[in-house]
Amino acid sequence: MIQFILILFTSVAFAQNNDGMPHFPNGSRPGKSVTGQNSTTNSQPPKKSPDSIIGQCVVIPGGGNLIASPCPEVILTLQGKGDPISTRTDRMGMYEFATEQGQQYKVLSGSKLYDVVQPKDPIFSGQKVEIHLKQKN
Repeated sequence: MIQFILILFTSVAFAQNNDGMPHFPNGSRPGKSVTGQNSTTNSQPPKKSPDSIIGQCVVIPGGGNLIASPCPEVILTLQGKGDPISTRTDRMGMYEFATEQGQQYKVLSGSKLYDVVQPKDPIFSGQKVEIHLKQKN
């Protein structure tokens, strides 16, 4: 009996309108506000701001590493005019720094296990940069 009531409630609560979109008990639908107007919140993914540096980190062969591979969970640091900015790479070696627009930065390894091989030159906010690290011996 309880299962029947749950199925009935679920089918009524998430029934479809003629336009094929699900609606909820208060009359709202995904992408529509309660008043029926299109809502702009969460309808598009957020855009990357121009004041960030994004990219991937790769550990190159050498030291104790035999093949090139992403650097998972490695701390990277940017040194600029102000305080250092640090971030941690994800499992695939991807990273993002929130930076000040128009500033230049030098990439440093936040880990004692790696040295930065590339880039040696300063990088600028808004760039997409692949960082190469080499494992220390």
